[in-house]
Amino acid sequence: MNHHGPDERTLESWKEIAAYLQRDAKTARNWEKNEGLPVHRHSHKSRSSVYAYPKEIDAWRAGRRVVAEPAAASRPWWRPVAVGATTLLCLIMVGNGVRPASAQQSEGERMRQIPFESGLESPSPDGRYLTFTDWKTGDLAVRDLTTGAKRRLTDEGVGVASGYADSAMISPDGRLVAYPFVDQTHDRYDLRLAPFSGTNIRDPKILHHSDDTKYLFLGGWTPDSKSILIIRQLKDQTSQIAMVSVEDGSLRMLKSFAWRTLGSATLSPDGRHIAYSGAASDTDWDIFALASDGSSEGKLTEGPANDSWPLWSPDGSQVVFFSDRTGASQSMWTVAVRDGKAAGPARLLKSDFGSGRFLPRPLTRNGELYFSTGCCATDVYGAQFNADMEILKPPAPVTQRFVDSTGGGSWSPDGKSLAYYLFRSPSQTIPGGTDLVIRTIATGAERLLHMPQIAVPPYIYTPPARWFPDGRSVMVVSYPSQRPGIGFYRVDLASGSAKLLETVPDAGPPDLSPDGKTIFYRTGSASSGMRLVSFSLDAKRETELKHIPVGKSFTPVAVSPDGKQLAYGVMDNPTGTAAAMSSLEVMPASGGEARQVFRGKMGPLAVTWSRDQKYLLFQQPGPALYRVPLAGGEPEKTGIMRGVFFPQIHPDGRRVVFGSGGEGKQQFWVLENFLPKAPEAYR
Repeated sequence: MNHHGPDERTLESWKEIAAYLQRDAKTARNWEKNEGLPVHRHSHKSRSSVYAYPKEIDAWRAGRRVVAEPAAASRPWWRPVAVGATTLLCLIMVGNGVRPASAQQSEGERMRQIPFESGLESPSPDGRYLTFTDWKTGDLAVRDLTTGAKRRLTDEGVGVASGYADSAMISPDGRLVAYPFVDQTHDRYDLRLAPFSGTNIRDPKILHHSDDTKYLFLGGWTPDSKSILIIRQLKDQTSQIAMVSVEDGSLRMLKSFAWRTLGSATLSPDGRHIAYSGAASDTDWDIFALASDGSSEGKLTEGPANDSWPLWSPDGSQVVFFSDRTGASQSMWTVAVRDGKAAGPARLLKSDFGSGRFLPRPLTRNGELYFSTGCCATDVYGAQFNADMEILKPPAPVTQRFVDSTGGGSWSPDGKSLAYYLFRSPSQTIPGGTDLVIRTIATGAERLLHMPQIAVPPYIYTPPARWFPDGRSVMVVSYPSQRPGIGFYRVDLASGSAKLLETVPDAGPPDLSPDGKTIFYRTGSASSGMRLVSFSLDAKRETELKHIPVGKSFTPVAVSPDGKQLAYGVMDNPTGTAAAMSSLEVMPASGGEARQVFRGKMGPLAVTWSRDQKYLLFQQPGPALYRVPLAGGEPEKTGIMRGVFFPQIHPDGRRVVFGSGGEGKQQFWVLENFLPKAPEAYR
């Protein structure tokens, strides 16, 4: 019997069914066969003639257990290692690698996955469109979630190596799209504007342009589409919440913040208030509400917890946020808001929202939460060499205990232990979010050290902890708590206590001399000139060893096992991609003339020594790890065929650990029907 009304839309082919599901036809067929997707066949036609009803598909999708699917596309593994505003200012949640708890359906909530595009997706206010970065060109593009059609919105004509569009926002009237443009050549962010219609894609308007703007993140449009809320970090490390006029690009600063005290910010639907996460102390981040005219400010949350990522409900009656107040994992909370003030205590929505890393976007008008998972997923891998330094079997993760959240593997001087990071942090600037794990090689036993005062960035390019020769302490690189710069800390492995050794204004990933007395690192930028320096921990003095011209960049430096030589790459491409032509060089650790060992393409974060110092290991595009004789010669493959970050050779010369990204693990999700109604008294 047909229970469907005569006016109900019918999907008349596999193509239409797949478009409605936002998948391809093959996936739709598999879902019918294996998961009971409700598809009908005309009895008087061939078996391939199918039809389906959207209501039945919706009901099937609502009751279906969400199963993680392969991402439709992923950004290149060699994407420039530049920490964009989306990475710096957003609070990226980290867990144990299991998909979000909200994927288990309950109380009418629905979770669905949509094809992954770039990692920088952002929904339109009505939820119909999704803007994303086209990693082939660096341009801004859009996908219609109803039809699946894609088109580019910009044509900058510069390529990813020179710049790319970051997460965009479509105006409420649907006419314009605003986006930060990451200018990698000049090491700055611009705010740009383009017609959403796709006309004049070759001539986007530069709305805000300043050499002082290091990072820029969008917080929302005013309801009249005349102004844009931005969060920007300046090169002096202070941050600002400001409004930018669409008409003339003028900037009105609303509030300034000191180093490491501002997280993210969003504009209320009526444009009257701004919710932002701010630091009261290293271990206490709260949600605040600031009037958009700067006239008043109030606190929306209280208590010793890290509250982050405020998101306004469509009616402006509540602010959803994420917090670690119930434990180490991230939970989702909401607080009722009236006239910019908390109208009651915060209420728990989900006790364990976050597993894996996720990045939320602003809620749509329908109350949908779009978010990506698997962002910057990374694991520590291990592999074993034979006598000729060839891999005996494919690399495998060092631990199954923590998935997609480990990095920075480093062997102890005696080779009996391995130190690596466990990234739990809601942010790269909040202390205590990264733990140090000490693994005993013989037994596999692991001990976690919590470092409450140290802020270790939770990314694949975070440098490993470096062991001191006593084997009882390691050097950890962190953001210092009092002023901008990089802090070198000595962490005692018995107690977990951390001692600040020194703070330097600017330092690339460092290495420690075998005697534990000297730190080597790069400093400066490709746009202003880079230097290779040594820092004496005894004398507290920095010594320049080498400088390179503007427009080139250093890879991280690697100290030889005997401590007498340094190896590094000089990359011709200032963005530091793995496709860059480079010179692999060796020089005395005390300074002096450098010698070129290899000239060709190499990656930015993978230079190390063999233990006998006969070879240098480095990455070439492909990706693959190669070795080249120190005396010179042609590079040879080691057998590691994947992206490699900070490889570390075991003292026996036969084992290696390294960080590597989670290829294909990024996914994009939509959570629907999860918002509670605000209490009557608060509406």
